[in-house]
Amino acid sequence: MRIFYGWWVLAASFVITAFGAGALFYGFSVFFPSIQQEFGWSRTLIGGAYSAATISGGLVTIVVGFLIERLGPRKLMLVGISAAAVGYMALSLVESLWMFYAVYIVLIAVGIYGGVQSPTEVVTAYWFVRRRAMAQGMLSSAIAVGGMTFAPLLAMVILAYGWRNAAFAVGALMAVCCIPAALAVRDRPQQMGLSPDGAPPPGGRHAAVGSAATRTNDMTVRQALATPQFWLLSVVIALKFMGSGAVFVHLIPFLVDRGFDRQTAANLLGLVALVSIPGRLLFGYLGDRMSKRVLMSVTIGLEALGVLLLTFATTLPQVLLFIAAFALSMGTLPLIPAIRAEYFGLRSFATLSGIMWGVSTAGIVVGPVVAGLSFDLTGSYTSAFMLFMGAYALAILISSLTPPPRRVPALAGR
Repeated sequence: MRIFYGWWVLAASFVITAFGAGALFYGFSVFFPSIQQEFGWSRTLIGGAYSAATISGGLVTIVVGFLIERLGPRKLMLVGISAAAVGYMALSLVESLWMFYAVYIVLIAVGIYGGVQSPTEVVTAYWFVRRRAMAQGMLSSAIAVGGMTFAPLLAMVILAYGWRNAAFAVGALMAVCCIPAALAVRDRPQQMGLSPDGAPPPGGRHAAVGSAATRTNDMTVRQALATPQFWLLSVVIALKFMGSGAVFVHLIPFLVDRGFDRQTAANLLGLVALVSIPGRLLFGYLGDRMSKRVLMSVTIGLEALGVLLLTFATTLPQVLLFIAAFALSMGTLPLIPAIRAEYFGLRSFATLSGIMWGVSTAGIVVGPVVAGLSFDLTGSYTSAFMLFMGAYALAILISSLTPPPRRVPALAGR
């Protein structure tokens, strides 16, 4: 039996996403203590580099959304992966704060947000319709695999050979592993005479049934941006990212402050990634069968519980309780593209994806800086974490009260 090529596309996207997420979203926290030790910069300044990179990445995703619809995800992957790989090699040569910021803003963020995050999410949505939430859940699991692999291994390499050699190795491995994976990607199933989900080619009886069963509310960019739902969902994601962004950037310094050694702290960060896999798959599976906005409210509530537990955690069992709740809450991530496709369709999916990510990255910008300021001013992260509790509560309220937009006429805007 011939394997549907969409699964190969998903596998290639999985590899690319694992490297990108492992290097940036999990790797930054691992690099954090060594860079602070060498240069003596404050936690606000170091965390600020991540936030500045997120601003850069948010702007890039807006542009990339338009480019994907014109050039296709594959070309963007190749350009972005190359930029990120060069960026990590350049990180090994950093000697000043401005160079540190420049590398993250110009190369790493542009590469990963432009060539990894948006293109892999979009190409998965193109290849899967009936199984979209599940496929996005599997893709989201790549973030976890990248984190559980990168965090402990990167810590071992840094402690043994130094953070500069580790940074260069990340860039080299990214080029060797991710560029061939991107070359295997095909932008849409129609390019190969196929249909989404491996259904019979268009025109067949089964294809017609399938398309009717999976029809979505296809909107133009203008139509989607005119709905309050688009902006409310963007705000929900931004509020959710405030807390999670801060946790991923500051978790290792936080745990070191609580008495854990750096390798153990990195292992615990990797455990967050490992334990998040069931949540990503579970909520991806449920997202094809239940209300996505209700599920999103549930996962955001779990994340709030996790951050609350972390705030007062001082022992390993308490940290493990945080990991259980926080990791399970990562099931939000496959729900985001799935609910976007359900609410606004695939007609302008790439562009809308870029705009929504661009808006919602405001949370990732604010969270790490607020956490860094909280520690630098008070010697504790507690004030910041309590602020995030309010953000989570507001996100849950908005998510619960945001129904799908009304359907537009089939030929509207054409």
